[in-house]
Amino acid sequence: MNPLIVDNLSKLFLNSLDDLTSYTLLKACEELEDKVLEHCINIWERRRLNEKGFDVYYFIGILRNENKKFENKITLEKNKLEQLPPSID
Repeated sequence: MNPLIVDNLSKLFLNSLDDLTSYTLLKACEELEDKVLEHCINIWERRRLNEKGFDVYYFIGILRNENKKFENKITLEKNKLEQLPPSID
């Protein structure tokens, strides 16, 4: 995981969470692509969800949903590439 992302997560959540919840958040982020994490952090900050009373578990839900969207997008792109005729070199 990119150190800048860890720093952003620390500012948003990790400094104020108990150990178990911090571990849960880090586990949820562990296998995600950096750009998915950055996107989720941007969603959280742009919508000011913390100020609206949402908690870290809502953020984990955002992580899961956005990761599914990202994986579906990659699968669709891969399928489109497989359907293309072979190139003539």
